[in-house]
Amino acid sequence: MHGHPVFILKHNVHGYPSCIKARYVCKGFTTILGCDYHKTTSPTARLESFCLLLHLVATFS
Repeated sequence: MHGHPVFILKHNVHGYPSCIKARYVCKGFTTILGCDYHKTTSPTARLESFCLLLHLVATFS
């Protein structure tokens, strides 16, 4: 299935950026009847998890 990334920048009460969210959105109109309907997921990861992954890669590579 085809799609596109969506990025959202959230701000705190003072107007400064506080959170960046990213996700991949599938184009539902490109699904094939009986084939693509049961394989949709929406994986998300926290920034802390991504930083931990980068740390582990830098440490052990």
